[in-house]
This record gives sequence, C-alpha cells and structure tokens, in this order.
Amino acid sequence: MKVRLTEATKRYLRAQRALKEAREEAMTLALDLLRAGVGPAEVTRLSPFTDSHIRRAARDADLPPVTSARGASARSKP
Repeated sequence: MKVRLTEATKRYLRAQRALKEAREEAMTLALDLLRAGVGPAEVTRLSPFTDSHIRRAARDADLPPVTSARGASARSKP
C-alpha cells in the first residue's frame, strides 16, 4: 500500500502542476483577448474564470478600464 500511495501522490502532484500551467495559460490568453478589444463579458464566457477574476487580473496587468458606448467606465457604477 505504501507504493500505491507514493504513486498516487506523484500522479496528484503532476496533475496539480498541469492545472497550474493550464490556469496560467488560460489567464494569459484571456488578458490577450482583453488587450485585443474583446469585452470582459465575452472573455469571462469563454474562460474558466469568473468576472471578478477577469477584472482583478486586468487591473493587475494595468489594463485600462473598459468604457461603455457612453464613455463611462464599465467598472464604475452610474
């Protein structure tokens, strides 16, 4: 049983690394789409992230706030 637990632990750690890499790749691509002008609602729909994750990542990446057609920031409340 010790061998099985050791093998299961190795598989678990590999899966954990793969998840981290996939998460980083998905966020990089999501930010690229925002930079290309795709709206945050569409990026959220296409990604595994919530809208708050997308907004936080955009802020952390120093992306400008998305503006609506009226020119007001989509992040601010009217």
